Amino acid sequence: MNQNVKVMKKMYLASVAFSLLMGFSTAFSQDQLTRDFEPIKTELSNWDPVRGPWLAESMLAISRKQPIPDRTFPEDFTPSEMLRMVPESNRQVINSRVEANRTNQQGSLNGDVWNQMHQFMGRSNCKPVTGRTYGDPHLSSFDGKSFSFQTVGEFILVQSQSRNVQVQTRQKASGTDFSFNIAVAMNVAGDRVCLYAEELPDRETGTPIRVDGIPVFTQDRTYYLAHGGSIRNSGKEYVITWPTGEKVIAQLSRGSIDFFNVTVQIYPCSEGGYEGLLGNANGNPRDDIDTRNNSYGMYETANRFNTVFGDQTAGMSNEAEKEYLNYLAKEFGSAWRVNQVTSLFDYGMGQSTEYFTDFTFPRFHRSIRDLNQTQRDNARRECERNGISGDELDGCIFDRAFVDLPPNPRPVFRDPTEGVVLSNIQRGNNVRNVNPPSSTPNNVVKKPIVIGEEQKTPVEKPVVQPGISRPVQSGSTVGNTKPVVIEKPVMEKPRVEPPLHQQEGEKNPPVESTPIERKPVEEKPVISQPVLEKPVKIPAVEKPKPPVQKPEEKTPIRIETKPKTPVVVPTPKPVTPPAPKGVKTR
Repeated sequence: MNQNVKVMKKMYLASVAFSLLMGFSTAFSQDQLTRDFEPIKTELSNWDPVRGPWLAESMLAISRKQPIPDRTFPEDFTPSEMLRMVPESNRQVINSRVEANRTNQQGSLNGDVWNQMHQFMGRSNCKPVTGRTYGDPHLSSFDGKSFSFQTVGEFILVQSQSRNVQVQTRQKASGTDFSFNIAVAMNVAGDRVCLYAEELPDRETGTPIRVDGIPVFTQDRTYYLAHGGSIRNSGKEYVITWPTGEKVIAQLSRGSIDFFNVTVQIYPCSEGGYEGLLGNANGNPRDDIDTRNNSYGMYETANRFNTVFGDQTAGMSNEAEKEYLNYLAKEFGSAWRVNQVTSLFDYGMGQSTEYFTDFTFPRFHRSIRDLNQTQRDNARRECERNGISGDELDGCIFDRAFVDLPPNPRPVFRDPTEGVVLSNIQRGNNVRNVNPPSSTPNNVVKKPIVIGEEQKTPVEKPVVQPGISRPVQSGSTVGNTKPVVIEKPVMEKPRVEPPLHQQEGEKNPPVESTPIERKPVEEKPVISQPVLEKPVKIPAVEKPKPPVQKPEEKTPIRIETKPKTPVVVPTPKPVTPPAPKGVKTR
């Protein structure tokens, strides 16, 4: 028994020592990181004394996967967008310092931080690529491979090796052979953002956006995410931007059901690469429909389709194309289905990823070869009039002819920094990181504060949204608002003055007069007098008391006494004795 106690003590002491050692090592590494990063922060501060320190602290936060500091400038830029505003000469100096620290600290506790910072800096010189899922739906990979994907369930559209970039889609059936993207879920560098066109997870129908499960109302404004991303929306188009520069455009459309056309922009130069339904962004379209494993001959099946028919399905017969579509819906789709652990979606009562999964869909496959020539020609002309060409033309013809969807050209990713000239900002005139209200404008309670007859400025109560890392406030200068202090009115003691007849030089007290009637004053603070439950009887010989003066009017009040009312005792009536019996009375 004693031996076991000794062993336990030794293990406890060893664990304490290890914890202390790790604590010292972490503290030392943090101090070392601060010293090594100081020249980069100085370089950015010299560029801009307000925006520079914010960008420097944001770079550190992103590398550590922590929330970024609040914005202290009027622009709604993410850190990657702000980096593009830094002159090229300053960026080269910063990049050289990052690369030197990355090389010198490989394998240390700070090595991963410098690797992440190197990735962040490298995106500014990397050309992005785009892929998308649209219509009922059709997919166009990052490397340019196009194919149809009429399947039901929740799938990984794209994800990075670090999982800081993840996009998932939920496809719902419409009929027996078509499906649509009714929801999209994203991991935006640590913030979980979801958009729902159908099958909302809660009863809030006023907005399609959920951030970490909480409904968010952007109201055509930029919504700042805690870890540096942003949500911008204009009408039915939602643009989600990562702090490192990746973007998603989700366009809300209406067909037989409401759905999203989802376009993703990534940087192929990122270390580790990407994977998912949209391919690996390696520049080779032939391996975009490969699966993540080699079970059941999946890779051989995909390779056979690519070898025989090339990158597209133009040379396939109708039967071969149906077999190809069945492979995509079954083997290829199953390789990228999410499970309950990897899912980013929100679920209502009794729902799960299995609730939205149907392995038997579609009941049969369709292709544009099922259309007659007139149908194909009419759909083709309309698609070409709307700028659709190349690999996405077949998908447009399919959607127009089968489900009557309007042509959907590939959207253009706008650079919000284009044409922007930064103005000088003084340190004292900061603009806080303000998000739009989390619900309708009616949730802002405005009550006037009344002091006497003056009406003060209404005070807005900030709306605190649960689930977000910071309170969501309304207005653009909430941080500069000072609290309104309401002071209680000071009640002065009434000044005691001599009776009026002595002031005027009279020798005798004045003749009794009618007391002054006090009228109530509405909506003014009035010093209330004590109310007696019973009238006070003042003796007639008592001298009149000094008048009580109201603070507002400062007019002496003359209080006169009334003589005591004599008490009148009623005279009792005489009592007549009753007459004796037998005697009549009149």
